[in-house]
Amino acid sequence: MSETVFILGAGASKAAGAPLMQDFLDAAEKLMKQGKLNDIKADYDLVFKGIEALHMALPKARYDVSNIESVAGAFEMAHLFKNLGALQKQDVEMLPEAMKRLIVCVIERSITLRVAGPTEGKRVLPPQPYDKFVEYLVKVIKDGISYDFEKVSVLTFNYDLSMDYAFHYAGIPINYCLDDTMSDSGMKLLKLHGSFNWGHCSVCKKVIPWRMKEYFEKYNWQHLWNNEFKTADLHLTNHLKEHAHCGKKGMSPVIVPPTWNKTQYHQTIDFVWQAAVTELKNAENIYVCGYSYPETDQFFKTLYALGTTSPTRLKRFWVFNPDETRKDKFRNMLGQAAEDRFSFYAKTFAETIPELPKAG
Repeated sequence: MSETVFILGAGASKAAGAPLMQDFLDAAEKLMKQGKLNDIKADYDLVFKGIEALHMALPKARYDVSNIESVAGAFEMAHLFKNLGALQKQDVEMLPEAMKRLIVCVIERSITLRVAGPTEGKRVLPPQPYDKFVEYLVKVIKDGISYDFEKVSVLTFNYDLSMDYAFHYAGIPINYCLDDTMSDSGMKLLKLHGSFNWGHCSVCKKVIPWRMKEYFEKYNWQHLWNNEFKTADLHLTNHLKEHAHCGKKGMSPVIVPPTWNKTQYHQTIDFVWQAAVTELKNAENIYVCGYSYPETDQFFKTLYALGTTSPTRLKRFWVFNPDETRKDKFRNMLGQAAEDRFSFYAKTFAETIPELPKAG
């Protein structure tokens, strides 16, 4: 149980290339024009067909069809009601899964890793600014030649593998807390919305992580180079369906889409959410980086409320976000015992990292 908890949102992965939710549809169109989504063209076409149907079906209501969170929520609701304007029933039923596949591909294929020059051994570097963030965490948790993994934990709403690869590169093992034993020795990285390297085993019914070490034992960077070896792509989901567990292949990424009804996924990754509550209960310092706390996300508000019902004295609740309009939203979420511990900094995730050592 950690003294310090970092909560990372989409803004943390923006510098690595991942689009923010409000930019997602534009990023999808750009990747399609570049030919990078040709393998999921049917999903892409269905999603945009659904958006057009949603637009046509709502002439009497204001609805933001340009925001992926709003669209994904509407698709799930349409799937529940088996109806979306003039869209055929079979298409309505396929929309949520098509949206999930599009989300995976757009985010994963927007992130490109840097390759160090020939004089540095052509190493594939973690994406910025995760490299600097992990360097900071190592200084915090390192005690001589060993690590004290109880000092810090990281909660993230991001699916991508930027954080995972940065830990792998630094030689830091990860504890995803995917079961009730929490027996893994390592840095707690709690991915509250799932992860591109988690698959659901159809035999044992468990969520299985395909760890970076295991992945690179089978696939090396020689298969992933691009741009004359100046960059590399970590498209692990392309191979996840080939990864076997309990003797069976065919897994797909476990992700919780950005919709209103996250609780329907609770049985899939409930241990992760339980671990997050435990970490928050014991946290003396909470740092929120790159998370905008959107209007639709009641999940975070409830998670924070339940997670902080403890006698632990909160020293800091600091929010780092370049959008100053988020300040009052976070402040209004806090109770009396936390209000005077609240500070807001209009900074990006990259700008945040140099400030962290000053926090003590």
